Amino acid sequence: MNNFITDLSASFIEGIKPFWCKIYNEYFPNMISESRHDNDPELQKHGIDRIIFLNNGRKVSIDEKVRYVDFGDIILEESSSQYKPGWIEKDDLWIDFIFYVVLPSNKCYILPFGATQNAWRKHKEQWKKIYKPVRAINNGYTTLSWAIPPNVLYSAITGSYIVNY
Repeated sequence: MNNFITDLSASFIEGIKPFWCKIYNEYFPNMISESRHDNDPELQKHGIDRIIFLNNGRKVSIDEKVRYVDFGDIILEESSSQYKPGWIEKDDLWIDFIFYVVLPSNKCYILPFGATQNAWRKHKEQWKKIYKPVRAINNGYTTLSWAIPPNVLYSAITGSYIVNY
């Protein structure tokens, strides 16, 4: 059984580890600074863990996810506490990207949020027939996620950038 407070504390600890700086400096070579927002309830409510400040004045909002075991998939959370929408279903997130770290493989999957959400909406019924559900039992509720292979997810994300009219 998972414990929200324990998991939240672990995410705070993971959030200050040096690998994040390496990831952000590589992905955003024009980054001038960054700020964590663990203690800002408003930003947390809208999915923002970190804001990256670029030298052109742009700000990039990031949701950070950490996996402690590499199962060779990316988990998309469909529902969270008490059947509320999970992060892939939410319409009120203010994030540009999800940085999805898999610690054992030293890998970070960078997911453009809008395109990832569009890919989910387009393919979820098909994926739910093919891929396994992942239920995380927490104290008083269970989350439901879907384990999607990275190559499948990235192919769908790429396809979401094309609109036929």
